[in-house]
Amino acid sequence: MNLSQKDYDALWCSPRLNQLWKTLQQCATSYQTLERLRSEVTGHFEQLIKVLMAQEHKVKTPINSKMEHIKATMSHIVAELRDINCIINMSHPINHSNNEEQDDETSQLIIDTFTKCKSMTELLNNSLCQSNDEKDDHKSPLNDDELLSMIDNHIQLTTQWPYGDHYSTLLREPCQVMIDTKNLKDVKDIIESSFTLIQPELNAFDRHIFSIYENHYSLYSLETKEWTHYKDQFNQSFNSNNSLVFARGNVYVFGGAEPNCCTNISLSERKLKRVKIGILEGQNHVSAVYDGSNNIYLLGDGASKVVCVNLDTRKFSTFDPIGVDSTQLFSSYETHYH
Repeated sequence: MNLSQKDYDALWCSPRLNQLWKTLQQCATSYQTLERLRSEVTGHFEQLIKVLMAQEHKVKTPINSKMEHIKATMSHIVAELRDINCIINMSHPINHSNNEEQDDETSQLIIDTFTKCKSMTELLNNSLCQSNDEKDDHKSPLNDDELLSMIDNHIQLTTQWPYGDHYSTLLREPCQVMIDTKNLKDVKDIIESSFTLIQPELNAFDRHIFSIYENHYSLYSLETKEWTHYKDQFNQSFNSNNSLVFARGNVYVFGGAEPNCCTNISLSERKLKRVKIGILEGQNHVSAVYDGSNNIYLLGDGASKVVCVNLDTRKFSTFDPIGVDSTQLFSSYETHYH
């Protein structure tokens, strides 16, 4: 063997290289499948988040509006108390233009200050309600015109903001939100139950080919590449008219001489269990397929409907006419790969 020619098939490690190649192929396929699955889950949750955020905004908007209105009211009241202090103390008024907007921290400061004061007198003497002029030791006195102007402005302010009984009622009950906690819990339960991670089930009969005839069956291992034969295992005979499908560690047999029965073969226990399913159209050449989850779908020769078998509930249902000619429709294989 000439290594310079890079004849990989002739290398001593070619079996290992083939094994690594197959494993990489499986890794790439599995990763791409998981990536698509992750993107699908992300998309669903993004839609849910958008709905939740939109609903949150819808509910909170009137609450936020009321809170902003109350913040503005507190700001005006504090400004008015400062003006009153200026009139009483005959000090120069404050320019309130920079205090039009208040953040949550300032509003909380006003609330904390008010709750600590036991009377209006105590509140007026608080630094929050005093002008910068009053805090200084050197006060500049007002003349009569300035004092009259401040009183006139205050009268206009009391007309603009009356704060009567009606306003007090609105403040006592600004708004309410009725929350249906039971319905909300049901929604949470629905969301939690809408996503179920199905882990692959490892089964002793994975990667086996199953073959059955009369009351014998055989298993071919794809790992060891060997057949294992089991003779005279059942008290029931099977033939090519039966259709087989492997699901959840069991083999399900349909059709044949008893079209109204399904035979469940447990390979681990080597036992049979027969379940009546009603008359199955096209008892011969029944095609069966497992969806990898909960259902097996059946279509008989010349059948007008597809039969669905639910493995969890053991109930059977049918689909409407399929709209195609299913005459002489049959599976092209008699063994099942898993």
